[in-house]
Amino acid sequence: MTYSFNPAIPQPNDAPSDSQPDILTNFASINSIVAVDHIGFNTSGGGTHTQMRINTPLGSDPARTTTQGSYYTKSGTATSAIANAYFNTGVGVYNLNLIKAYGILLNGVFQGSQQMNCTASYSGTTGVTTVTVTSGIITGTNFSVILSNGTSAIISGVGVFTFNFSGGVSVGFIVLQL
Repeated sequence: MTYSFNPAIPQPNDAPSDSQPDILTNFASINSIVAVDHIGFNTSGGGTHTQMRINTPLGSDPARTTTQGSYYTKSGTATSAIANAYFNTGVGVYNLNLIKAYGILLNGVFQGSQQMNCTASYSGTTGVTTVTVTSGIITGTNFSVILSNGTSAIISGVGVFTFNFSGGVSVGFIVLQL
């Protein structure tokens, strides 16, 4: 997006009527910029974020002092074409994209809205639950699964894992990948 703005308006010797079109253009541009990803002027909650977009991933972590933090993106480690979100505290750098999927299952059925980026199936006959992560979320088979009940997951393909499960008990999991 581009916005018209003339920082040299008004000039000290300008009559307001001479500069009015440029001043109105400047005010319209300011209004348009503020409304991008924010609640705009004259609206309850005005000025607060509706979302945050970062245009270009950085090539490396920015330098920070311990008194300031920064949120930024840089190329992902699994797929460099996809930006990963990071937070730098000045003391440490945290990859905010580690969690790729999660869910809470009871007999292969997600409980309420307790799932993200995956589907699951359960075989009551074998007691095996198969979880498939949404295509494009995971790259390869180099990912980790943490299960809430201490059961071990078996990674069986790109974004696919299974675990044995005796029915009637809820199992939560998270899928991690750098």
